[in-house]
Amino acid sequence: MKYFRNIFCLIIFISCFYISSNGIKVQIKNDSSFPITNVKFYTSEAKSYLTFSSVKVKENVSGFLSMSKNKIDGSYVLEFTRFNGKKELFSNGYYTNGGSLDDEVQITVKNDSAIMNFKSIEY
Repeated sequence: MKYFRNIFCLIIFISCFYISSNGIKVQIKNDSSFPITNVKFYTSEAKSYLTFSSVKVKENVSGFLSMSKNKIDGSYVLEFTRFNGKKELFSNGYYTNGGSLDDEVQITVKNDSAIMNFKSIEY
């Protein structure tokens, strides 16, 4: 009986850790000819933001977007300002019931676009 209690406690502990780490790893690389500023990555619910004041040319930045407050289905949004002052907004990807279907997103900013490459969670 003690064995089953220990197994049950271990399962509860692992479940709590998994729930608290709900989110997605984000890597952004600036492959454009100019720096970008006011960089924000968030979900369409806009519950929390991952922000960077600027990303220089050829610079890589990374972080973790927590999705612990998300509750519904939605997509991911990348927003930034180009060197000429033009604001850009890109929406891509999908999450369901407030949980990410992917482990990581790698974003490459080009002169005229932003490419989002999602990497799935391996079970």
